[in-house]
Amino acid sequence: MRFGLLILLGFLGSLACGLVPLALAGGGRPVLPASTSADAPLAFTALALSADGQYLAAGTYEGNVLIWSQELVASYDSRGTVLGLAFSPDGKYLYSVSASGEVYCFDLVTKQKLLLFEAFSYPRIVTPVESVPERVRLQIPAGQVIAAFSAQADLVAIGAQDGVVRVWDLATAQFLGQLALEGLVHWKNLTCLAFNPRERHLLALCFEGNVWLWDVKTHRARKLLLDLPAAAAAFAPDGRRLLLATRGGDLGLVDLEKEEASFVLSMGEAVVGIQFVSDGEHVVIATPETIAVVSLAARRVAHAWTGSAPLALSADGKSLAHASLDRRSILLKPVSLD
Repeated sequence: MRFGLLILLGFLGSLACGLVPLALAGGGRPVLPASTSADAPLAFTALALSADGQYLAAGTYEGNVLIWSQELVASYDSRGTVLGLAFSPDGKYLYSVSASGEVYCFDLVTKQKLLLFEAFSYPRIVTPVESVPERVRLQIPAGQVIAAFSAQADLVAIGAQDGVVRVWDLATAQFLGQLALEGLVHWKNLTCLAFNPRERHLLALCFEGNVWLWDVKTHRARKLLLDLPAAAAAFAPDGRRLLLATRGGDLGLVDLEKEEASFVLSMGEAVVGIQFVSDGEHVVIATPETIAVVSLAARRVAHAWTGSAPLALSADGKSLAHASLDRRSILLKPVSLD
């Protein structure tokens, strides 16, 4: 079934970065191009849709954050690649986190941004965690950084190459604690972070495929006993299930109470993005060149088309935003589950 695109009207407007206006791709399909110049293209790295569907936000490799509502309504810069975006449930604020550790709050009414904190220069409070050695590395991280916001946009987790995942409360900018499992050989190679939408639990994956759950409140961590080397993951809306993807593209659905995984299907290539649809029975999967809607019950791909991560689903699961293959454009599509 062919997917149509939601039409966005208006123009991006005049910005200091010189963004071009809306254009039509082949076949007359509207997209959102973002190009500062032929020599300095913007590459999209993060997307978010507000709960009411009024706003679309995009972050770039260069550190730009752009916000649309029929037309470009605001933009701001951060230091480092934008790793994640999240709207507050009431749609009044947009939060962003960058590879430098900066976390911003942008007021969509006043169009003002506030630097909440800098993760890697924030005073570090060593919080004991079960299974964590007394020795905790506190040097400023370097290299790969990953991040995740909670579903309610009240928490943010940032993991870096020092082997520590740090969690903050966004409302108070309070440091809540850290997860540091230094005994693992590959723990420094973090690949994925995700919050449970129903509980204050944080999932962390490392390169060797181990899956850890950390209780943000009690600071207790436990390793899930799964024979599934996971590289990407996402919680189901009910918080009781977890979809894991291996580096080879196999998908497994995990019952968290039983700690049992059942094979769903193989995508045949690496999975770079997972988003659950609101019904909890379908997921949107991104591979390097394909976007697919997967039915978990039928264990099959319902629809697939050309595209790339990042992904963003509307709260009702009816609209999907994703990047083009070159990550220089954003496409909006209605989600069909048939």
